[in-house]
Amino acid sequence: MRFFDDLDILRLDLICMGIFDFLKKKKGVDASSAEANVNADWKTDKFDEHSNEQALSGSTELPQENIDEYHEEERAEEIAPIAEATPGQPDAVFVEENVSVVEPPEELAEDDGIDTVESSKSDEDIFGEQIQDKHNDLPFSEKPPTSSENPGDAYMGNLEHTAIIDQLLRVPREERNDDWVGNFLSHVATASFACGEPQVIQGPDNFPYFQIFIPEANKPFQCYVLEHMLNDFLLENGLGVALEPRGGEVEWVLSYGDLLHYSVHRTFAIPPDHPFGKAKEGDETIQSDEEMLVGSPSEHVLPKLARHVIKSFLQAQGVQDPKVCLIDRSKNDKGQDLVFNLVPWQFESQQHYRAIMQALGWFLPRYYSYIGAEERAFEGHFERL
Repeated sequence: MRFFDDLDILRLDLICMGIFDFLKKKKGVDASSAEANVNADWKTDKFDEHSNEQALSGSTELPQENIDEYHEEERAEEIAPIAEATPGQPDAVFVEENVSVVEPPEELAEDDGIDTVESSKSDEDIFGEQIQDKHNDLPFSEKPPTSSENPGDAYMGNLEHTAIIDQLLRVPREERNDDWVGNFLSHVATASFACGEPQVIQGPDNFPYFQIFIPEANKPFQCYVLEHMLNDFLLENGLGVALEPRGGEVEWVLSYGDLLHYSVHRTFAIPPDHPFGKAKEGDETIQSDEEMLVGSPSEHVLPKLARHVIKSFLQAQGVQDPKVCLIDRSKNDKGQDLVFNLVPWQFESQQHYRAIMQALGWFLPRYYSYIGAEERAFEGHFERL
C-alpha cells in the first residue's frame, strides 16, 4: 500500500497536542537535541534500547474536512486490514433529560465488561513464558537486546514464524487475500524482528510508530518480538508499529488500538460476538424513556496503561479532567459504547472537536464504538481516566 498517498488517516499536530511531551517526560529528554531528517517523508527520532526517550518534531494543521465517524470498525481499512471498514457518519450523542439509568446487577457486571466498583488490583502480567528459539537451521541468528542485564530476559522469538512472515511479504500485494491476512496476523506477534534506525518514526498521521524489519539472512541481529514489546514499552508510551516502512511504503501498520486488543485477547482477530454497538450515520439522541446499564469500563475493556495514554492526549487538547464510563443498551439491540465527557463547546471549533473524536479511535481497538456526551447526562457514573 502507498503509506502516504492511500491512507485516509486524520493528520493531527501531535506536538501541539502534547503527546510527545508525555512520551519523553520520564527521561527528561531535551526536545532541542532531537535530530530530524528534513529530507525524508518520515519524521524520526531515537528511542534507545527499550527506554522511554523520545522527542519527535514537525507539525501539520488539523484537516479541513468534517469527520463524522467515530466507530472503530469503520476506520479506514488501509491502516491494517484486520476487518472490513465502511465509512459512516456518527457524531456526538445528545441525551434528553430524565434518561432512565439502571445500575448493572453485580452478577452481570463482569460479563458485560462493566465494573461498578473501582478495582484495587495491580496490573497483571498477561503474557506467558517467552518463546525459546529451537530452530538454529533457519537463516537468522538472534542476539538479546543489549539493554538487558539479565540473560534470562532476552527476547527470544520464533524464527520459524519470522521465516513465514518473510515468505508472506514476498507475495505480490494483489494476491494477498483473506487467507494471507489470517496467516500473517497469526504469526506476526511472535516472530523475531530487527528494529530500524532510528527506532521510532513519525507516520503521515503524525502518530509515533516503532519500526521493525525482517532481519537480514545469515547475519546476527538484535531481536524484537511484538508480544514482549507490548508491556515493555509500546503500550506505556503510546506507540504503534510499522512493519518494513521503506520509500514511502509500508507492509503493515498496527495502531495503538490494535496492539491494545492483542495485549488483552492474545490475537489480532476481531471477536465476531463482541458486545460493542454498530455506529449509525448522523447524530444520535438517547430517548428519555430508554433504559440502559451504566458503569465504569473494566480493565479488560480499557486497561490502565491505555487510560493513562488517552488521558494525556485529551489533557493536551484542553480537557482538564477527562472521564469515561460505559453504557450498555443491549436490551434495545444497540450494544455497548464507551462514553467520554467530550462535547463540541469544550473546543475552539466544531472541526477541532470532530478531529479529536476521530483521533481517539487510534488508541482503541477498531471495533470499539464510543461517543461524547455531557457529563451531567451520566452524572455520578463517569470516572477519571
